Amino acid sequence: MEVGIQIGGLPITVRSDDPEFDAIIRRRYATFLCDPVSADRILDAEIIAPPSPGEEVELEVWREGDEWVMNRGDFAARWNPLTRRGKVTQSANPYSIDSALRIIHSLELAKTGGFLLHAASAIRNGRAFLFS
Repeated sequence: MEVGIQIGGLPITVRSDDPEFDAIIRRRYATFLCDPVSADRILDAEIIAPPSPGEEVELEVWREGDEWVMNRGDFAARWNPLTRRGKVTQSANPYSIDSALRIIHSLELAKTGGFLLHAASAIRNGRAFLFS
C-alpha cells in the first residue's frame, strides 16, 4: 500500500504492507494526502510488534556515509538524501512515523533554505491567537 503525504511542498510516499498502519496514516495525514505517483521520495515502513515497556530512549540522529540514521526506543530509520529513499521500522502507531517524517522533512527542506514550523491557533472572546 502506498500513501502520498505532502508537507511543506515536499511529497513523500510511505509504503507498507500493513493495512492497519495504512489506515492510521491516512487518518492522521488526511489534510496532507497527495497522489503517491507525484512523490519522488519514498519511505518504506516495516511494521513490527510494539516494544516492551521500559526505559525511554532519547532520540538520536547521526550521519553514516551518505545516510542519515535515526533511532529512538519506538522506531529506527535510515534516510539517503541522494537516492531519496529510506526505511523506518516501527510498530503500527502514528507517533513514530510522525517523528521520522519530521526529521526527513527537516533534512530535505534545509537543503533549499526551508524549514518546518509548527503552529496552533485559538479564538477566545472574539479574539484570535496564533502560536508558533
